[in-house]
Amino acid sequence: KVDSKKNRITDEQEALRIRGLLAEQVHRVTGVEVKQARRSPAPPFITSTLQQEASRKLRFTAKRTMMIAQQLYEGISLGEMGTTGLITYMRTDSVRVSGDAVERAREEISKRYGNEFLPDAPRAYRNRKGAQDAHEAIRPSRAELSPDRVEKHLDRDQARLYSLIYKRFLASQMEDARLEKTRVSIEAGPFGLLATGQRTVFAGFTALYEEGRDDEANGEPVLPPLETGQELALQEVEVEGKTTQPPPRYSEATLVRELEEKGVGRPSTYASILDTIQKRNYVTREARRFIPTTLGMAVNDYLVSRFPRLVDVQFTAAMEDELDSLEEGKRTYLEMLTGFYTPFISEMEQAEHAEEQFVWGQTEIECPECGRNLVIKLSGKTGEFLACSGYPDCRFTSNFKRSPDCRIELVEEEERPEKCPQCDSPMVLRQSRSGPFLGCSRYPDCRGTLPLSTGVHCPRDGCQGQLAVKRSRKGKTFYGCSSFPKCDFAVWDQPVDRSCPQCGLKVMTLKSIRGTNYLVCPDRECGFRTEEDSATD
Repeated sequence: KVDSKKNRITDEQEALRIRGLLAEQVHRVTGVEVKQARRSPAPPFITSTLQQEASRKLRFTAKRTMMIAQQLYEGISLGEMGTTGLITYMRTDSVRVSGDAVERAREEISKRYGNEFLPDAPRAYRNRKGAQDAHEAIRPSRAELSPDRVEKHLDRDQARLYSLIYKRFLASQMEDARLEKTRVSIEAGPFGLLATGQRTVFAGFTALYEEGRDDEANGEPVLPPLETGQELALQEVEVEGKTTQPPPRYSEATLVRELEEKGVGRPSTYASILDTIQKRNYVTREARRFIPTTLGMAVNDYLVSRFPRLVDVQFTAAMEDELDSLEEGKRTYLEMLTGFYTPFISEMEQAEHAEEQFVWGQTEIECPECGRNLVIKLSGKTGEFLACSGYPDCRFTSNFKRSPDCRIELVEEEERPEKCPQCDSPMVLRQSRSGPFLGCSRYPDCRGTLPLSTGVHCPRDGCQGQLAVKRSRKGKTFYGCSSFPKCDFAVWDQPVDRSCPQCGLKVMTLKSIRGTNYLVCPDRECGFRTEEDSATD
């Protein structure tokens, strides 16, 4: 079946039938249309486009991009030239460039590439609506300081970001790229086919720089010379199934672009917004795409239900309009503040005195202590957990798991031989967002905790501690002595209760290298390593 409105084949059998018919036909060119086209360079960077391009091409986070740009702006020691600021201010939403900088850029282009790459007149770019023109676009402070000239004075990340800024600025003042686009009509019996392609006639600015893409689409292919009436040899007919796909998840680049287009925040806030949603576990990153967490979705639902005005994407733009009206004398600051504060304080009071609790999900499981139903709640520290719906009268909580058929099941706490360091009660195994740990069985009356021991003794002479599962400040798992700070022995890989046959250290670590497990001595000076299987033979 063919959808006449969209010219799509909607039935697989029909597609296979057409493939068979196409293979039997004579394919002949019935028309060749060649058109000339031009591509103009992108304007120099502003804050948002710098963050997007650094994400696409350098794999930098927005926070990392701004940190390195700050270093380039503040100044780098260039030997005999002294400390020199290499770029202009990096928090801006204006594409304006000073006339002197444009002239120096044109001189550099003429010297390095020749006059054919230089347009007759300097290029000027228009700011988008609402842009503040306090600062120039992000550009090199001096066009003669090319990346290869300053590279030896910069670290790797500084050099890569400076090269990106420099090339983008110089390319913005270069000649258009000239293209030749070809459209070929092909007749195959009762079928009409179409082929398109393009080739570059003159590279122009693309000789120096091309803007990155957020999608993975490839450019049009280069077609061989073809003439009307020419018979073509069929190589292959492919049948490709297409299904409707949801919009792709946001990457850092596409989210910054969306923030800018929607007018959410200002250029100086984009990096902190992206950093905050990750630090607070509202999203995780998989394959460089943001995936909302259960906590993130719950917080969003709560804010939308309680404070719809504040989380409206138009809030920033509306606030700027109000500030403009204040500057123009159309409103007083008391009127403006009253208009915001009066409904806000009412929303806050309603949220604080709401009788119902905001929970993520209901269950039909009865509380073992009072018989009320348990509900799924969320914590920024521990993630999802079950709690009694009768809170605060009943404070029962428990971890849970989902069965293959999505049923909620209580996880019974495993009692451990360790004693609570605060009340000497038995400890039980619990789970947090950072991993397993030991918690007091009298929680919430006692909040004592201990790291989960691996059962492997610390190898330091005279130390009675055991290696326990811990987390670094950046959230990475490591194994450290339970006697810390008296003993600071620690390893990154899982410890194994086995002595090194080469140096005698009383512990080894299990490390996976390209799919093979090895027992490795953690003493770098020793460096002993053997495959796990051979070590147990």
